[in-house]
Amino acid sequence: MAPLSLGLWLAVVLAQAPSNADLKRAEGLTAEYKYAEARSILVRARAARGLDRPTLLAILELTGVVSAQLKQAAQAQAAFRELLILDPDRKLGADYAPKVMTPFLEAQKQVKE
Repeated sequence: MAPLSLGLWLAVVLAQAPSNADLKRAEGLTAEYKYAEARSILVRARAARGLDRPTLLAILELTGVVSAQLKQAAQAQAAFRELLILDPDRKLGADYAPKVMTPFLEAQKQVKE
């Protein structure tokens, strides 16, 4: 493959690859307890086209966690419900306080019913 065509091929592949920049930024903001900022970044991350399954699941999980931390139980349940519909055996990636676990467990119950 000629260098020019290889470069063009690489550019096309990279343009089609889903970007995780918003998810990474939201993860960093969450680690800094900046939940409101993380929530707005996650909305943008969720709206991105071409998300792969692992990225989508990570966005949904983090959206649920952030929403719960912001005392938005209905939004947290909705995110967790969507997560659990896509991955019914999903466990959260960390141990969380009841503020997060309650909406997660409620969503789990709703999906099982």
